[in-house]
Amino acid sequence: MAKRRSQAEWAELVVRFEASGKTPEAFAEGTGVNPKTLKWWRSQLKAGSLYRKRQSGEPTPKATAKRAPKRRVARKPKPLPQLTERLVDRIAAEPGMSVQALALSLRFGERVIRRELTELERLGILVRRGDGPATRWFLG
Repeated sequence: MAKRRSQAEWAELVVRFEASGKTPEAFAEGTGVNPKTLKWWRSQLKAGSLYRKRQSGEPTPKATAKRAPKRRVARKPKPLPQLTERLVDRIAAEPGMSVQALALSLRFGERVIRRELTELERLGILVRRGDGPATRWFLG
């Protein structure tokens, strides 16, 4: 298992590596470290690296970037010219369907179907029986 080294130990190894003039693979073989880890520490210990900024407490680019606050965008309801007709036809063909069954068969979201059903109920075209998930819809 590889030995865990501190930042100071890695800094010393990187200085020795750079002074040796060897390739990372040749130096790593002699010292028993992974060449990829050696390269990573060399890149992190360079002046201006994110690692050094984090260690010194300097703000990193991510920390200083200002993000715009999320805004809820009101969506306009999509025009549904054929939904009402298809909904009434489906309920006439199969009375007593639930909102979930209607949404699946008509390929619309349950929210859209529920909104349309309540509007049709308000107009007196449909009647609901039951409450909650057991609600069934019939022609009025």
